[in-house]
Amino acid sequence: MVWLDKWLGRPLVVLLRLFMSAVTRPRAGDAGPLRKLVIAKFLGMGSIVEAMPLVARLKADHPDVKMIFLTFAGNAPLLRLISAVDEIVIIDASGFIAFTLSSLRALWRLRTIAPDAVLTLEFFSRYAALMSVLSGAPVRVGFHAVSAADVGSVWTHRVHLIQQKHISENFLVFSEALKSPVGQDGIIKSRMPRLPTDTRGLIELSDDMVRESKAVLLRHGVQGSYIVLSPTCSPFSRDLKLWPDAHWNKLAAILKEQTGMRLLATGRKQERGMVERALAPHALNLAGELSFEAMVSVLAGARLVVSLDSGPAHLASF
Repeated sequence: MVWLDKWLGRPLVVLLRLFMSAVTRPRAGDAGPLRKLVIAKFLGMGSIVEAMPLVARLKADHPDVKMIFLTFAGNAPLLRLISAVDEIVIIDASGFIAFTLSSLRALWRLRTIAPDAVLTLEFFSRYAALMSVLSGAPVRVGFHAVSAADVGSVWTHRVHLIQQKHISENFLVFSEALKSPVGQDGIIKSRMPRLPTDTRGLIELSDDMVRESKAVLLRHGVQGSYIVLSPTCSPFSRDLKLWPDAHWNKLAAILKEQTGMRLLATGRKQERGMVERALAPHALNLAGELSFEAMVSVLAGARLVVSLDSGPAHLASF
């Protein structure tokens, strides 16, 4: 998909710019409330969690807005737990045919919704830019950089990505884009807003989630306090993020000795071997045994979570 975005996306964005006025609805000025808003984020479940301050700010500024997420299928279980999300439009990235067909279905749905604005949180993705324009939304907000000027050219509101700031703070600028002045270059003229102090309640744990997680823990004899270790991450970033197995094993031995708590290891079914190599014999390997919802509940009940810079770390913070 990265290859497609780079080599096929570039000419498609150039071509689309020539016909942009034909596929997008004209802006009706700044009058009237924001009724339907699409947030597009495809890669990185952790990044979606980091967008929760933005979601909270948007709901506070526009309490009656219908919030729709456009995302890959793997992120849907997380988004179903977020109370502010009203609808999820899913892209199936499991193969080229599935990707193409689901993209067409998503575009049909977006054109039916007729959003007032699309906020694209993806970083300089031509595919995300194409989906934003073809949605027909009159307001399109996205990250802009000189190195990806073709992507930035399709936004009505351009946000500079400031790498020295936390990504949650960068995402928050998107809320300001809907109410701040825009220069002749399309760049948002706004100071970076402060993070909200409280985003609790956005991710909801149902009674069924808690019961499922407790059932799994009881089956393994886990009672009382426990620590969760998550030594895995997305295949897209393993070269940058993976920690050596020997380090994980030594850390697990120290935690077990000094705390006396049970150690639980999480991961996907296909990562079970990876988890075993990193943490055996010190941690109970639950990779593949927990549904996503049960994993969130297990993380919420942990006394401590040690994770790579990945989804579990961000989920534990909520």
